[in-house]
Amino acid sequence: MSKNDYGAYGGAITGSGIELPAAPPVELIPLECGYFPAVLGWHYPNVYSPFWRLYHNGKAGATVTSENGVVELTPDVLVLTPPLVWIDCDGPDGIPHFWIHFSAEPVWSGPAGPLPVALSSASRQLLSWAVEHYQESEATSLRAVNACLLQLLWGTVPELNRRQDPQLERVLQYLHLHLAEPLPNRVLAQVAGRSVEGFIRWFRRETGSTPRDFLIRRRVREAARLLRYSTESLEAIAEAVGFPNRHYFTRVFSQQNGVSPAKFRREAQR
Repeated sequence: MSKNDYGAYGGAITGSGIELPAAPPVELIPLECGYFPAVLGWHYPNVYSPFWRLYHNGKAGATVTSENGVVELTPDVLVLTPPLVWIDCDGPDGIPHFWIHFSAEPVWSGPAGPLPVALSSASRQLLSWAVEHYQESEATSLRAVNACLLQLLWGTVPELNRRQDPQLERVLQYLHLHLAEPLPNRVLAQVAGRSVEGFIRWFRRETGSTPRDFLIRRRVREAARLLRYSTESLEAIAEAVGFPNRHYFTRVFSQQNGVSPAKFRREAQR
């Protein structure tokens, strides 16, 4: 879970919402959801981040602006902003505001700007349930909210709602369970039941990434979670997520997140 958010926010985890529990190794992962019955000071220019944002407002009046124009937040739409898009958020005080920050592995090839999506009756029910229950901090409630939000997200953007190849599910599950181990292409190809050359072509077609780059992102994401929520040393975290040593881990983590692991941990704790 990357923390590169160069705008007004400090990352996917703002501290104002409820951080969601670790999800299974699926490609659509809610990171944080939150709800303000009457938001105050929602004026954020130049927001830019590598994760998705979903917004819903209970009243009209707020807007999200990008180079593609202005999108109004009304009770009848969900507004999604893809990653790596500059936006300005603005709205009057007193509007009910719900948000989800989430990551998605599929490469986004749709419009480079906020997307207003009509709120279906099924999505409206899921949204109402999430708003009602997300503040319940018990683990069972958070898991239920997480499942609810996944359903909401899967049903929102058709491009993200694709049935995953069972072979790919098997490879990703294996990768998730053996993250600390060396995972050369020949091992993953055996799990997929393919030749090495065929596996690399197939994996890139399915995920938009080479196996190596995908694995690095997964390791860095898990390292970010451990840095934020554990007291393990950098050496122990590097080993736990499959990096051979602290120095290589620091170099790769810094390239992916723009800050060193030590600085990331200090900022997360603060």
